[in-house]
Amino acid sequence: MQPASPPVEQTTPEQIYQERVTRFSRDRDALDSASNQNANWNVALFVALLVALGLGFWNNTQWYWLAGLLGIGFVVAYRRLGGLIHQLRQARELVAMNQQGLARLRRQWDQFPLKGDTTITGTHPFAGDLDVLGTASLQQLLSTAATPAGQEILRNWLLHPADPRTIASRQGAARELAGDIEWRDNVHVAGRFIGDSRHGYLEFARWAEATPWLAPRQWLLIWSWVGPVVTVGLLVASPSLWHFIFA
Repeated sequence: MQPASPPVEQTTPEQIYQERVTRFSRDRDALDSASNQNANWNVALFVALLVALGLGFWNNTQWYWLAGLLGIGFVVAYRRLGGLIHQLRQARELVAMNQQGLARLRRQWDQFPLKGDTTITGTHPFAGDLDVLGTASLQQLLSTAATPAGQEILRNWLLHPADPRTIASRQGAARELAGDIEWRDNVHVAGRFIGDSRHGYLEFARWAEATPWLAPRQWLLIWSWVGPVVTVGLLVASPSLWHFIFA
């Protein structure tokens, strides 16, 4: 008789979140240190570039060669600093996301934000009684969406139940994505970055949907074609204008 194999230890969601918080915190600290060092190099290279340009101007033009090399080094270091800052921002978001995941498991409502519209329009059959929307609600527990569009979709799904086929399709998609935590976190980070610029793209949407400013001003469109022709014609036809401009 074969001895019973020891039970396989299951990793709990809390352990997964905690491991990721620890890992991304370590990455964040390393990137923070690297970006600070790179910023110091940028300052040193820029100062050295100014010194080399000054020596080249006052003393010997051969210093310009050193200034050129220092300029190239500054550009390379500056581009690397931009990449480090972007990675640091990603690491900070990943730490915050997984900390909020832990807070959700522990129902620490004040540790993760309530996102999305919480108003219930009209008379809803169950939203007011079952804490579907609002603080400490199903909406707050589930809403990891960072963009207004995602938050609105979740709100509509909670308030308007779907048919069984649609529900099964959504559940299948959730099962497919459940195991790919790295991909989900990367998409989530991108969404949080977009969410940071919400004001900007909402303003753009208002501008794009508004009445065009130029369309009713046809004379500006006509002048954009006629104006240059008239200007060139006047310059060619009147030599005194050339003397006035280039005197």
